[in-house]
Amino acid sequence: MDNVNHDDRDMITLASDLDVKLSKRKQKFLAYVSGPYSALSEWEIKKNIRRAEDIAVELWKFGFAVICPHKNTEFLGGCCGAEEPWIDGDLVMVERSDLVIMGEGWENSKGALLERRHAMKMGIPVYYWPAHSLRLKWIGQHDARVSGSVALMLDRSAKLECRQRDLSPDLAGVG
Repeated sequence: MDNVNHDDRDMITLASDLDVKLSKRKQKFLAYVSGPYSALSEWEIKKNIRRAEDIAVELWKFGFAVICPHKNTEFLGGCCGAEEPWIDGDLVMVERSDLVIMGEGWENSKGALLERRHAMKMGIPVYYWPAHSLRLKWIGQHDARVSGSVALMLDRSAKLECRQRDLSPDLAGVG
């Protein structure tokens, strides 16, 4: 530490304090919101963004950290040329997420279908909004370091019951 100047010592102290705070905080699950974005009119695009935003807000309230790609690239269409990088970037974010939540209308969205397929291929659980909102609320309120495996066990045990009502989370490839 003799070669470290005063500013560097302050930064090292701040980093150490941050490490202590981070080690004590609850570990959140990272949720990815998937659903339609594209539409025939700007009004419909705006409605799609608002629906995804509403889901994201609820997930934040449940205790998740949330990626909402609709807000990340809101109205950026055309800024990157004809071959826009959105879906490739979205798939990277899906890979880094703990779970994916499919918003209403996902079945009619090429991008959402790709995101769902990619999550399932990666073994990332897929849930459906609003059908799984109560289950997501329970999962979000728990520490991810502890409840990750518990949540998956609950999903597996509930899978048969939910399948009968066509509400099952997709857990293909999970443990």
